Amino acid sequence: AHQIHDIMSKMSASRQTLLFSATMPKMVAEFTRAGLRNPEIVRLDVESKISENLKMAFFILRKAEKMGGLFYILKHVIPQKQQALVFAATKHHVELLV
Repeated sequence: AHQIHDIMSKMSASRQTLLFSATMPKMVAEFTRAGLRNPEIVRLDVESKISENLKMAFFILRKAEKMGGLFYILKHVIPQKQQALVFAATKHHVELLV
């Protein structure tokens, strides 16, 4: 939590922050209350309905095929002007993609 507050203090006050979390542990919930202005929490669980416009896919690939598979999907499967959200396991994995 200390690291998150350090990062937030160095960011512009006029920024827009999006926080995605597959789970909502206590620390993340506390951060949203303390670190974000007017946070909106969207939960996809039993009580919520997923938008009919949202398209989800799950792919199983061998470790060596993951990067190539992702690039193939982004280039040939997802329409060019459509947005996509890609989750990665670690910061290091994200840096490899950027």
